Amino acid sequence: MTHPVPDVQVPVASDFNEIADLMGDAFHNAFDTDAREAERGIFEPDRSLLVRDGGRPVAHASAFTRTLTVPGATVAAAHVTMVAVAVTHRRRGLLSRLMGRQLREIYDTGREPVAVLWASEGRIYPRFGYGLAAQRLVVECPATAELRLPEPASGAGTLRLADPVASQPELARVYDRVRPHRPGWSDRDERWWRYVLADPTAWRGGATPRRALLHEGPDGVDGYALWRTREEWDQRGPRGQVRVDEVVATDPEAYLALWRTLFSVDLTRQLSCGRVAVDEVIDERTARQSSEEQAVQLLREAFGAEKIDEVDAR
Repeated sequence: MTHPVPDVQVPVASDFNEIADLMGDAFHNAFDTDAREAERGIFEPDRSLLVRDGGRPVAHASAFTRTLTVPGATVAAAHVTMVAVAVTHRRRGLLSRLMGRQLREIYDTGREPVAVLWASEGRIYPRFGYGLAAQRLVVECPATAELRLPEPASGAGTLRLADPVASQPELARVYDRVRPHRPGWSDRDERWWRYVLADPTAWRGGATPRRALLHEGPDGVDGYALWRTREEWDQRGPRGQVRVDEVVATDPEAYLALWRTLFSVDLTRQLSCGRVAVDEVIDERTARQSSEEQAVQLLREAFGAEKIDEVDAR
């Protein structure tokens, strides 16, 4: 059956709610009011492409205007995002039309030498010229006092809990000091920090509101962790979860102190972190690890191979 080919148009800001509905259907997420407003704050309609059929959005792709750290430099990069096709309009070439036009426009403007994305399904994008640029580790392991992490140096600093939003200036200073040295990290302006620290109930997965843990050294805050906990009990007692969003520090001792605290929260027995670099700095030795195999081995040495439920390289 031959279907008519709808035009590709550039949406306007007022189209966001309809686009959000399309994205929610495609990714099986319900956008509550807070989540919708958080997403609206980073939406760039002038960088978006929309296909309508009968007045309804049926396909969409967009990009965020950000910079990206690469080895030895920071470059402008199109952060491709919000790509979806309605289930009723699959196999009609709409995704190919959107990707083709988007890449042509990125090339024609000449501002961004790189286009990047986190692929929900990696096999979709190689035909458009994308390839694997980085891997990540997903760590899920017991949170116990038996971890074989080194003791922090005496007098290395202090830790305190803080409100993430109120602490945003301090978080940003630490992040901006670390980012130039971490390939794959993107810049965060005020708009992006509001998004990163947004905490809609729909995003919590049954866990607590997000918390911030700050490490203070001689010159002020030099590390932070963003995390939350989820209550869980069984017949034997507490089995709570610590869910880590990110840990960033300018100093290895601060980094170690943050991780040690996250692994020792009362009434918790599990810790997970879904975005861990393969060369993540757990102690001074991990700063010298560069390959996935070495990073996994070091995690096993630190946590104990028998204590890890899953260390999944993705």
